[in-house]
Amino acid sequence: MFCMFLRKRPGGAQLVDVRQEGLDRILYLDFAATDELGDPVALTLCMELITGRANLILVHNGVVLDAVRRVYPEMDT
Repeated sequence: MFCMFLRKRPGGAQLVDVRQEGLDRILYLDFAATDELGDPVALTLCMELITGRANLILVHNGVVLDAVRRVYPEMDT
């Protein structure tokens, strides 16, 4: 489902920046894309590179759009 979402949402997006905060095991890929109306949007693909908890999360303006592994507050981390 996540792969299908990535094809639809940031299709044709251009990679504009790659970031890492300190020595964190999270890599941020910033993309410039357009939405369904053709308006420019900034999307970030967060790659959590943590053993046993690896995840890909697509974020737009601080809002999580989708993730490979969904984590809910009730789940024990």
